[in-house]
Formats: sequence, structure tokens, C-alpha cells
Amino acid sequence: MATWRKLRRDDPYYKGWSEYREATREAYRGMKRLGAFLGAAIVLLMLNEKFQPVPTAVAGLVAAVLSALGSRMLGEAAATSKDTLELPCPRCGLPFLRGPAGENGFARRCLNCGLPKWAPRDPDT
Repeated sequence: MATWRKLRRDDPYYKGWSEYREATREAYRGMKRLGAFLGAAIVLLMLNEKFQPVPTAVAGLVAAVLSALGSRMLGEAAATSKDTLELPCPRCGLPFLRGPAGENGFARRCLNCGLPKWAPRDPDT
């Protein structure tokens, strides 16, 4: 089994893995933003239910706006997450997590050419 080491700028696949890392981190950030929004919306709605600081009509309008905003954020988070399945493999250029047999978001190797994830160079050479 190969030993892990940090990627260096002079590695052949450095640019490809850097782009992959940035895209997956953006998907994680989207999921975190969605979670924070949903948590805040739930707390806000629960506080309004408990103390009713605003009239019911205003609370209904706030709930509708929160629902629309939450739906949009959910759609964006899902699209960003789905886009990570299409990120190309640095060696073969085909989607790393999608192969002929289907997709696997947790794959440790390219499902098309078998390149190990985060490999600094081609292990077959």
C-alpha cells in the first residue's frame, strides 16, 4: 500500500487535485450554510410560537419567506453536491466518482482508470 504524503506544487496531478479539493470544499460550505440557516429558522419559528412577539399574519409572511429562501438554499446545496460527482480525474479526465457501473461519492479510486484519490503522480509508472 502506498504511503500518504502532502501534495507538492511540482507533482503532476497537483493542479487537478487542487481544483477537486476546492470544489468539494465549496459543496461542504453550502451544506454547512444550509444547516445553519435551517437551525436559525427553526429557532426563530419556535420563539415566535412560544412568545408571539409579532401578529400571526406577520409570522405567516416570515414563515413563507423563510420557506422560499430555504428551498432555494436546499436546491443550491443539492446542485453543488451533485456537481462534485462530475469532477474530472487528473489522469483520465473522466468523472472521478462516476464510472460505467454507476456512481460512488465515497470512492477512493477513480471509477474509470483506478487512480487512487490524492495520488501525487501516476502509481503505474
